Amino acid sequence: MHRPDPTTPLDETIEALSDLVRQGKVRYIGMSNHYAWQMCEALWTADRRNLTPVACGQQLYNIVNRDIELEQLPFCQAHGVGMMVYSPLARGVLTGKYLPNQALPEGSRAARGDSRIQQTEMRDESLDVAQKLKPLADRHGKPLSQFALNWILANPIITSVIVGPRTLEQYEDNLGCLGWKIDDEALDEIDRLVPPGEHTGWGFNDPITPVLGRPKD
Repeated sequence: MHRPDPTTPLDETIEALSDLVRQGKVRYIGMSNHYAWQMCEALWTADRRNLTPVACGQQLYNIVNRDIELEQLPFCQAHGVGMMVYSPLARGVLTGKYLPNQALPEGSRAARGDSRIQQTEMRDESLDVAQKLKPLADRHGKPLSQFALNWILANPIITSVIVGPRTLEQYEDNLGCLGWKIDDEALDEIDRLVPPGEHTGWGFNDPITPVLGRPKD
């Protein structure tokens, strides 16, 4: 389930997906861009009706977007649900190629007018944090891209990271995040720049997961 469908009862969706699992057409059920309470409701539905439970979630997660640390990751840990995360490099912001108050790099996602990077990542605060992270990555002898990926993989609640290289060079660079650790001093500095469970930028909220706790109507 890529995102919530407000027009379809969750029971129907879980039942349909469970049928696909029983038929051997699907191996596991996952939920992307859902809240922790919606994942919990899916688990309750499956348990109550003897259906296939959700095995994994998929959410936005990177150094400048740490919101899922507040509820979703603890929920997954407590209930044995895996978590795959996407946009680990903040759609390129955490490579350091986007500079504050500078022209966008030619051929980059932002320069191509990609709507999702405009919605979620092109915040001045994130660009500033990326530049402040670079010296930490340099101290480890790693490019910022590898540093940012390593930071995610060091979280024991994370099951897997979805990377999105466009070229073989980018793919090979991504693999360099493996086999080493960020030191405690750098981890503390990351927490100072973007505290656990927080994100950069005042008022930022991913439109895929809107704030629902204060309806206007």
